[in-house]
Amino acid sequence: MAQTLFILNASERFDGHGECFIEIGGGKAGFGGGDLYAEPKPVIERRAPGRRWHLGKSIAEKSWL
Repeated sequence: MAQTLFILNASERFDGHGECFIEIGGGKAGFGGGDLYAEPKPVIERRAPGRRWHLGKSIAEKSWL
């Protein structure tokens, strides 16, 4: 499915690294990302919610359209 949605090469594989914005309302969002496949547990960095992250989320969403 990811190959269809994102037009990935069959040779490309998800390496476990990812990031996302976390909408919390009130014009604020947080941000997190890291290695979801890290052992012995995922390594994720989180950024405190703020208006700056919400702006970044809005810009990213517009670029997807």
